[in-house]
Amino acid sequence: MDKKGEGVTDGIRMIYKLVLFSGVAIFIFGFSAFSYNYNINIRSAEAMIMARDVSSCLTGGVLNLQDIPSEDYGNILSYCGIPATKRFYVGVDVADSSGHQIAKFHQGDSGMLWIKTLFKNSVSKVDNSNKMIKFSPGYFNSTYPVSIINDGKKIDGHIKVEVLVKYDK
Repeated sequence: MDKKGEGVTDGIRMIYKLVLFSGVAIFIFGFSAFSYNYNINIRSAEAMIMARDVSSCLTGGVLNLQDIPSEDYGNILSYCGIPATKRFYVGVDVADSSGHQIAKFHQGDSGMLWIKTLFKNSVSKVDNSNKMIKFSPGYFNSTYPVSIINDGKKIDGHIKVEVLVKYDK
């Protein structure tokens, strides 16, 4: 026995059920989004990008040391056309395959490296370490294999790029 209009009331009840179900789902997903918040250290990301930019500026797989003027050894960011600020320290060590250092490029205050060591050693010893972590410097270092042209000879070697980005308001 079908009553007239019974299908209409079932449709209306279904809409209420869908709205209620959607509200519960949105609440659950919203709560989990706030609970599982992922923090990224933007200074470490900046350091990684800077290291990539400097290494790609210096080499395309081959590093020709005669192309880099000796006065730019201490101004590597300027040589690469990257605006330098006091927030960055960039160091590049060029070595042959045996590890013998051939050249060293840098820009910035290398004394900032002690800040990285300080944060590394003290964050675990402080009760409010979460508050300190947001001030920690960004740091990235990596070694890239390259061919090096030095004094007209091509040798295999590597460059080690080290970048530190200090906290800035």
